[in-house]
Amino acid sequence: MEPSKRKPTHTIQPYRITIMIKYRPSLTLDEINVILLHLPNIAEHRALINKLNIFNLKAKHGITKPSHLALGKPSIETQLGFSTEDHTIETLMDAWNSNPSILSHSQIERIQHYRYLNDLMSPEEESRYEQHHSN
Repeated sequence: MEPSKRKPTHTIQPYRITIMIKYRPSLTLDEINVILLHLPNIAEHRALINKLNIFNLKAKHGITKPSHLALGKPSIETQLGFSTEDHTIETLMDAWNSNPSILSHSQIERIQHYRYLNDLMSPEEESRYEQHHSN
């Protein structure tokens, strides 16, 4: 029999592709905990509860890093470059310790100045800071 006239030995079943559109909300750990606290533990919510519990644990243990530092909308002065004092040094230090890549150059400069003034730098860091700022 010619190849074009053979009967197929198997059939291909059509398949469906399910597309799930997903979103990434920006939530604090406190907000995640509130959701977990108030979300009823019923069958319809178990997948969401599991995802939030895993996300919560990863964030607490530093496996998942923050995506950004949300400190509210900057003032018009800051947007125009007249003010650099919008964030507390404590907030900036927290960001420096957890994910410094989310900080701007001016925020990093402010943190380095604070660290220098408060003896929070190693001797090597102090030397580099002094060399950089003596020019």
